[in-house]
Amino acid sequence: MLEGFSKFGTIVHHWFVKKDEKDICAEAGNLFIEYESMAEAEKAMAEMQGRMYDERSITIYYLPRELYYQNYKKSLTPPQIKK
Repeated sequence: MLEGFSKFGTIVHHWFVKKDEKDICAEAGNLFIEYESMAEAEKAMAEMQGRMYDERSITIYYLPRELYYQNYKKSLTPPQIKK
């Protein structure tokens, strides 16, 4: 699945939620992707929303990077993002 998203720009960080990861408010199999720029992320969201993967429809939600680093990847320091 990651290959499908990589065509929209430079992926700075990605994270697949595993079955044993708990207390993160995300289901196993969810994929979080951070792009180098917001424009790349917006293009990926527009193009990939509703597409089929492994017989399932892709649903995309925007999560502000500050919230992502605060709640999901507490051990990481957010990289500087290009606008």
